[in-house]
Amino acid sequence: RNTNIDRSRINLVMRSQKKNYAKVAGQPAILIDDYDKNTNEFNRAGGTGITFKSASQTISELKKLGF
Repeated sequence: RNTNIDRSRINLVMRSQKKNYAKVAGQPAILIDDYDKNTNEFNRAGGTGITFKSASQTISELKKLGF
């Protein structure tokens, strides 16, 4: 509720399903997760995975992507 992102664009799924959401309409999606295995699988599936270590690090990574 604090992200100003339309809820229809947020997917809450089980770990094993995350890689299935790596692309939306052929475009890379973004996953922010604290588990390297999830972000690595997401990247291999064509998405952009950011491994969360701290809020400032995650914000920095998002800014590099243009957010």
